[in-house]
Amino acid sequence: MKASNGISEIPISELPNLGSFKITSSDGSEYKVATHVTAKRISSKSNSKNQLIEVTVIADTSKDPVTRVGSNRPAELWDQTYGVRAYSTIYYDLRYFGDTAGYLLTNVSGGFQISDGDLGVLNPSGGYGCWGRSVTGTTTSNQTGRISFNGLTFNQSTGFTEYITLDTGADMFGCSTTATINELGTSNTWFIQLDNNL
Repeated sequence: MKASNGISEIPISELPNLGSFKITSSDGSEYKVATHVTAKRISSKSNSKNQLIEVTVIADTSKDPVTRVGSNRPAELWDQTYGVRAYSTIYYDLRYFGDTAGYLLTNVSGGFQISDGDLGVLNPSGGYGCWGRSVTGTTTSNQTGRISFNGLTFNQSTGFTEYITLDTGADMFGCSTTATINELGTSNTWFIQLDNNL
C-alpha cells in the first residue's frame, strides 16, 4: 500500500470530497489528522466517459496524537513515524445516463495497521453506503451495509445495484470505519474514525 499526499492519477480537485480522520481522546477532545488521498482509474473504454475508479484514504497517528495534531509542520509525502495507520479504499463505477453522471459503490476494503508494539486496536467496526437521489428519478436510494472485519482488515463487495447522483449531495457515498486505540499497560485510549466518502 503506497500513497503520496496529493499525488494521484486523477486530480484530487476533481473528486467531490476528500477523506477525513478524527481522534477523540478519553476526555472528549476532538482532533483532526491530515490524510493521504490517492485516486486512480481502474478501467475506462476509449470514446467513453464511463469508468471504474478507486479512491484510497490513509491516516497515521502516534502514541501522542494531540502533539502530532497540534504541530504546524507541513504535510509530508510519507510519514514513517506512525503508531497506528487507518486506511480504506472505495471502488465505484461512474456511468453516464445521458448528461447525468451516475455513481455506484461496488467494493470497499481497508483496515488498521499497528506499527508501535505499545499500542493495540480494539473493536474495529464500520459501514458503507450508496445513499442519495437515484439517477433514474427523484426517489431516494438507500443502499447501506455493515463492514465485516477479518481481524483488523476487510474487503467486501457491496452488492449494490442502483446508481445515484452526487450533484445534489449524497447522504453517504463511501465507507466509514472506527476503532479504539489503547496504549498497552495504561488506561490511555483514543477513539478513531476514518471517513472515505465522496
